[in-house]
Amino acid sequence: DIMKAKYLRQADFFFSVTSNATQSFVWRSMLKARDVLMQGLGKGINNGRGTKFWLDNWLPCGPLIDHAKAVISEDEAEMSVADYWENGSWNWARFQHKLDQDIVELIAGMWIDANSEEEDMFCWNALPDGLFSTKSAYKLQLSEEVIQHSHWPVLWS
Repeated sequence: DIMKAKYLRQADFFFSVTSNATQSFVWRSMLKARDVLMQGLGKGINNGRGTKFWLDNWLPCGPLIDHAKAVISEDEAEMSVADYWENGSWNWARFQHKLDQDIVELIAGMWIDANSEEEDMFCWNALPDGLFSTKSAYKLQLSEEVIQHSHWPVLWS
């Protein structure tokens, strides 16, 4: 609560806060770690009401908006996973034509209980059990640094 009161005054969510030089070293370091967190953070689907179908990271491929073959309206982008689930199955007509077949197959492998009171939750996609570990975050960060700082593309082009 102390960190929230001090640093989240103008933003209500950790991922939307900007950094400035007057903030503590620890806080600025936490903000630098956000990119790694954003990569590994996903949503575990229960009732599907708390997860945005197009914008949230709820499938292994990442947010569906990144794979859309058609324009997604602002209203549609705000729709939940549960909004696409009707009478115990996916409403394929609403989204199938907007995604490649391999993504549609990922969705087909998902089942939700839209009537459940169990809400969707954040999970750590970098590990199969969904639980965060500093070791997995470190490995994720290293893999990104290797890709960003690799000289192989230059050597082979």
